[in-house]
Order: sequence, then C-alpha cells, then structure tokens
Amino acid sequence: MAMTNLHHINSVPIIDEDCLIYFVTYCKNSLKLAHATIKLYLAGIRHNYLRIGHPDPLSNCARLECILRGIKKSQNNVKQKRLPITSQILKQLCCMLQQGVFSPFVDLMLQCSFNLAFFGFLRCGEFTYSSKIARQDTLLIQNIDFDLNFQNFTVHLNSSKCDPFREGINITIFENDIFSPVDLMRRYIQVRKNHGARPDSYLFVNDEYNNAPLSRDTFIARLRESLFRLGYNDSKFCGHSFRIGAATSAAAAGVEDHIIQTLGRWSSDCYIRYIRTDPKTVCKAQSRMCCS
Repeated sequence: MAMTNLHHINSVPIIDEDCLIYFVTYCKNSLKLAHATIKLYLAGIRHNYLRIGHPDPLSNCARLECILRGIKKSQNNVKQKRLPITSQILKQLCCMLQQGVFSPFVDLMLQCSFNLAFFGFLRCGEFTYSSKIARQDTLLIQNIDFDLNFQNFTVHLNSSKCDPFREGINITIFENDIFSPVDLMRRYIQVRKNHGARPDSYLFVNDEYNNAPLSRDTFIARLRESLFRLGYNDSKFCGHSFRIGAATSAAAAGVEDHIIQTLGRWSSDCYIRYIRTDPKTVCKAQSRMCCS
C-alpha cells in the first residue's frame, strides 16, 4: 500500500515551458486571475515538483517570464485608483441621508454602516455579506456591545484578514459630537428590535422587508448612488474607500503613524499606501520645509 502511494505521488506529468505558457494563458484569459494569483499557482507547481525530486519546472523559462511581465503590466494599466471617503465626504453623505434618499430604515442603516466602516477602519467584507464569506462570519446584532453610558460600543469581528487564526477581533467605536456613531448604532438597533429582530439576527440587512444579510453588491450600489447624487464620480469609489478615507483623514489630522497603524490593525507599514495625499498638503509641507 505504501509503495502504491509512493508511486502515485511520483507519477506527476512532465511539463515543459509550452505547457506552463498554456496554463498561464488559461488562468489569465479564462479564469480572469490576477498576476499575483497566477504567480502563486506557479509557485505551488514548482514546490510540488521539487518536493518529490523532479527538476525545477520554472527554470530557464525566458518566454514564460516575458508573458508574466506582460500580464502584470496589462493589469496594472487597467487598475483604477480607489478614491477615499474622507471625513468631509462622510459628513456630506450623512447630511444627505438625514434628509431622505431611500427609505427611513435604509437611510439610517447606511448612516450607521458608513460610520462603522469609517471609524472602525473596516474592509467592506467585514460588515457585508458575499458568496466568499461564510454566513457564520457575518455581523450579528449580538456582535455589538454598548458601554453602560453609551459613550462607546465594541464590535466583535468573528474573522478578519488580519486575524489568520480566527480568534476574533474587538474594535471599539467612541462617541463624538460631529457624527454620533454610537447614538446612530443605538437608534438603528432599537429600530431593528422594533421590527422583531433578535440578538442572533444579522446586524445589517438589505432593507426593512428583507432580513437577508446586507450584500456587498447592494451596499456598494447604494453607496455609489449616494455619491452620484452629491456630484462625485461614483465609479472611482468602492467599499474599501472607507478604510482608505479613514487612514487619509487620520493622517491629515496629524494622528501619529503608530496610532493609524493600530486603528487600521496593520502589522506593517503597508498602511502608508492607503493614505492619499492632497496636492495642497504637499504644497504646504514644502513651504514649511523652506522655513525649517
């Protein structure tokens, strides 16, 4: 039995550069995979062949390297730059929703989710649902825990990109006089309870008549419609714009780098690439340099 398994492990097909080129082309054109994902797949193939004693299938593959560089260049050219939803844009969104855009329930829910995403530095997938996210990881009402004096609340994420061991992450959102994120959450959950929601009900839903978890597509569609109404080019914004905007606004407000890193739960200095620097800020900085 052991010999049979050993024979099965070692009986992998011999591949050449042409085969790898066909594979990469299929990944790019048919599967629509990104360059980084294709490279990851190739690394897996290489690892498996080396592990069982075969020669490195990726060595001396000059044509393959050229094709990979071409894929990377083509995908980088079409990648759109995501714009940040800064505190100023968030304020405009909330003011408009307070006046009424969709329905009273949806308007309140969007204000609540917008503030949670912004002050919590959340990724869109951390508070909305998509087919890539297990339903048990979707936010529930019971994931929100209020302070006794309603000065803050803690949201518990069952899973997160920066939580590889799935231990769960707690994020505290404090009240402020400008956006009132805690009061918004308190009012929203009370409305949900008035509609019959239980602690194990989804926190954000599609609308007051559909208790399915708020989908990523629905959230982004409503966000973009709101931005369009405000006169913005909505196609340049996405669900990640809140996280980008939070980092950008924090940096513009003079928040220390290590605090931004903590708020965004970044384990490295990659948070710097989330900060969008306005040309006016650069101008002021250069002017200040002249006086130093």
